[in-house]
Amino acid sequence: DACDGIVDVPTDTTPPVVTPHLSAEPNSNGWHRDNVTITWSVADDVDTGIAAPASMVAQTEGKHTYTSEQACDAAGNCATGSVTIKLDKTAPTVMGSVGEEPSSYGWYGEPLTVTWDAQDNLSQVIAPATTPAALEGEHVYTSNEICDAAGNCSTGSRLLKIDTSIPVINALTFSKNPKSISDVSTMLATSSDTVSNIVRAQYFIGDTGNVGQDADMVFADGTATTDFGTDFGTGVYDISVRVMDAAGHWSEPYSDYLAVYENWSGVGESGSGKIGSVKS
Repeated sequence: DACDGIVDVPTDTTPPVVTPHLSAEPNSNGWHRDNVTITWSVADDVDTGIAAPASMVAQTEGKHTYTSEQACDAAGNCATGSVTIKLDKTAPTVMGSVGEEPSSYGWYGEPLTVTWDAQDNLSQVIAPATTPAALEGEHVYTSNEICDAAGNCSTGSRLLKIDTSIPVINALTFSKNPKSISDVSTMLATSSDTVSNIVRAQYFIGDTGNVGQDADMVFADGTATTDFGTDFGTGVYDISVRVMDAAGHWSEPYSDYLAVYENWSGVGESGSGKIGSVKS
């Protein structure tokens, strides 16, 4: 037979199979939170000496498909492998807000509720529950911990200064009382606040005044002062003072009388004596 001695060589038309192997498995949500090294193995039904493609590192956040280099068998059949990886290395951000602005001195005058907003660059997160903020003074409020789908966790914090107390005027004195119409008498008010500082003082004469819109006093080192001079005619003046703390609370008015007389002899002057006083 003319064909005797000829051996049929099977034709290899099947490409190899390239399989990915990950340095770490994803979590139950299908996400990684650290870089992943991808190595490749090659299997072929005929050729066992095929070199595996070079390894690679998945380090780009998000959902990405990684493809190997080609692997070819001796017959020239080539194939690549691929794998899709979801990577999130960034923890969510948690920001707290209270829905209102502080005073110009940075203080709040009432208890607050901190509402937390949570954002994640890749996966959805649920914001923490609100946090009540009612402690007097300066305190940091921290949210519950939240985690994204990849297992990155974080908390939020918010520094708040709260003062719900009302300031108090401790004393009101005049450098001269009574005083003559040609003299100057300095009125001095000392005050205190249990939490924040006293930042403003005003006075008014008679009636009830207008809170926040009366005449300003000079305030320094915990005392408020103002001078009464020749613009006062003779008479007895009911003068009241209010002070405001850094949270915007005004004290109750503290009142005293200033007597003014003509320049004639026979009336004694004293820095501590008073015609009378009314304190409210």
